[in-house]
Amino acid sequence: AAATVAITPTQAVTATGNAAVETYWQTAQAAIQAGRWQEALGQLTSLQRVAPDYRSTEVQDLLFNTYVNLGTEKDNSDSLEEALLLYNRALELRPTASEIVKEIALIQLYLDVLTVTAVDWARTIDLLEQLYALEPDYRDVSERLQDAHIAYGDQYVRSEQWCLAADEYAVVATLSNRADAGQKQLAAASQCDQFG
Repeated sequence: AAATVAITPTQAVTATGNAAVETYWQTAQAAIQAGRWQEALGQLTSLQRVAPDYRSTEVQDLLFNTYVNLGTEKDNSDSLEEALLLYNRALELRPTASEIVKEIALIQLYLDVLTVTAVDWARTIDLLEQLYALEPDYRDVSERLQDAHIAYGDQYVRSEQWCLAADEYAVVATLSNRADAGQKQLAAASQCDQFG
């Protein structure tokens, strides 16, 4: 005679829950392998929500890497605010991740530059110089720094502060061989010599 086994409703829910947990895990793994970071993030966060203790160390590591990779994607597509949010989430998981701390600092400084450009040239230059010191090749920092010095010099010219204008243009000459900066520097220096 065949034996019958009674399954309680709790056992049925647990079996279904275990299948869902394993599905989240497998789908997250496949998404990570394919570089589909947004999908991986969704699967991993769903997995954490339904089974917080399931492979918790592995899930935390995968979440960290997913946040970093998705943050990098957003950073590369100029979605800086989203990148910043994702890098901060990664940092919550690994507070000592120095490469993430640096990326956050770079993005925050760059966003600050975007906020003050054309509003406060002195502040813009200060922020760009901080960025340049951290990472000279970051985005368009070198070009923006030169443009900011030229714009600041132009502002001084408009108020006939020739010597200060010449100083701003001279800084650009030390950063590059831009002809416009050289010409402006010579003209402002001439006016500075003549009028002070």
